[in-house]
Amino acid sequence: MRSLSSQNLHLKIADLVTQIEKLGFAFSTHNWSLYVNILCLSRDPASQMRAFTIFEEKFMPNYPGWRYIKRGYTLRPEGAHMEMDLMEGPFRRGKPGRMIGRKVRALWAKVQPDYMQPTHLNILHLASALIDFRSRSIVDGGKEMNELFSKAPKTYTAVATIPYLEEKFQNILRRYKADQADIERLPRVEISNDDVWTGGVLGEGSERINTGEVESSFEEDNDVREDEDNADSEWTPEIHEQPNIFESTEPAPPLLDSLLAEDMSRRQRMGVSEQSNAVPFAERVLSPEDQWDLDNYIRHSAFEETEK
Repeated sequence: MRSLSSQNLHLKIADLVTQIEKLGFAFSTHNWSLYVNILCLSRDPASQMRAFTIFEEKFMPNYPGWRYIKRGYTLRPEGAHMEMDLMEGPFRRGKPGRMIGRKVRALWAKVQPDYMQPTHLNILHLASALIDFRSRSIVDGGKEMNELFSKAPKTYTAVATIPYLEEKFQNILRRYKADQADIERLPRVEISNDDVWTGGVLGEGSERINTGEVESSFEEDNDVREDEDNADSEWTPEIHEQPNIFESTEPAPPLLDSLLAEDMSRRQRMGVSEQSNAVPFAERVLSPEDQWDLDNYIRHSAFEETEK
């Protein structure tokens, strides 16, 4: 069948199948599945119509639904015991007991070859053929679509309602993306830490720039512009005045002289003689005790003046 399909001789495939059945041979589930896929790939409307009718007759009674056939499940045949599910390894969540997994399907295809097991690829091939039917309906006014629905209503409904998923087989068979399926991707470009991607929002053309070079040139341009603006003026350094954090509490010189004079007169009245080598008034530095006495004297004098 594959040899005749590669030669685009699909009508001879139908004759070959008829002759084999007349000789008393029976097709297995793999043979019928391959036959359906080959008929779907044909551009002959009659061959594609026959693919739907064969699937409706052979496989549709065992069709579990898209949810399960996508995972590789099919309906459990009679005689397939539940213990056979141990072949699948750990129990897979979501698989009901009326379904069998892929390993059990492969085993049961050898035990009972005539048990029809629909596959995921069968549905996708039929979906590809359904697209051809829809494209031709623009010309014939939907005549083929009505005939297809009348001959294979269950298959038509099952294929027309499958969701579109971003996967390789659906892209090739349903959306005619065969040319894009094996396209060589562009090599990955490694961007160093000093390079910045400027495509999209940052720029057009997907160019890359070196931030170090841009920063240096930007600084040089600023320096040149500043020099041009101040070419005629003499450069003077900027001197920032340092704030006077530690302010002196020493009184003004006139007040200090008067305070020292009053202190000396007070000492003379108290009988304290001034030494001959005493420090001049302006150069004397009061000790903490003298400063305390001076403060008390000032407060006392101020209090007496207020009483008067």
